[in-house]
Amino acid sequence: MKDIDEETLEKSYSIVKKITDWIETGEIQKHTDVQRARTLSHSTDTEDLQEILAVLCKAVHKCKFQGKWWPRATQMISWCFLALSNTGKLLEMGTGEGKSCVIAMFAVLRALRGEKVDVVSSSSVLCQRDAEEWVNFYKHFGITVDTNTNKTEDGDRKACYQKDVVYGTIETFAADHLRQTFEMKDEA
Repeated sequence: MKDIDEETLEKSYSIVKKITDWIETGEIQKHTDVQRARTLSHSTDTEDLQEILAVLCKAVHKCKFQGKWWPRATQMISWCFLALSNTGKLLEMGTGEGKSCVIAMFAVLRALRGEKVDVVSSSSVLCQRDAEEWVNFYKHFGITVDTNTNKTEDGDRKACYQKDVVYGTIETFAADHLRQTFEMKDEA
């Protein structure tokens, strides 16, 4: 998403400004309706995305950061860019900018829409860490999560791919796809 149009930038700023205002005033505490977020999940209207992001931020605050921290503005803006993208879903972020948080929030948006989500990483260690560290956040939304990097039995792989969100490495996704295609194993 190297070239972001003015409309997306303005809309993202408006959404994030409203959420940061709600955090500062305490208004964010009222935004907890997961079912409403699910209902609004296909919308790209500013007000609807504000509500969805507010519910996500409140859940991150409660489930991941135990009430100590909120997602940073850069994380919220990155989420907006992904949520508003109608091309691809690729975003570059530097080390320490909170990719795990943005990915989890975006994965929830997609899962609320009824989509299966694969989170691909180059590191099996990071896949395992993120799936474990964000499990309570996903549970808050009724979303299941697993990692495909440690599955050696056919039944375990099949159960993994039944989850709403699957973290894994490209090598493992490719191996499982080939296993399913060429060995005719029903894993996905």
